Amino acid sequence: MNYFTKYIVPLALFALAVVNFLDGRWVEGILYVSVGSGFTLMNLLKSGFFKTNLKFWNILSWILIILAIVLFLLVLRMDAYEI
Repeated sequence: MNYFTKYIVPLALFALAVVNFLDGRWVEGILYVSVGSGFTLMNLLKSGFFKTNLKFWNILSWILIILAIVLFLLVLRMDAYEI
């Protein structure tokens, strides 16, 4: 399970981002990039990759998570008005 959450989930999210960028859906692409980056950053923090500036990296990971939530709500709103 650790291998799955550490490597497969972020790779799948970045692959979905590429597909959405190629399809012209920029907001969804940015959503997947922010979620994939957040997963990767949190996994690096848990593994002890960052030895210095832990406060900065924690704040950055929370910013990515909040950005993903806001973008998700924006995508839901945009899809609700799509005909």
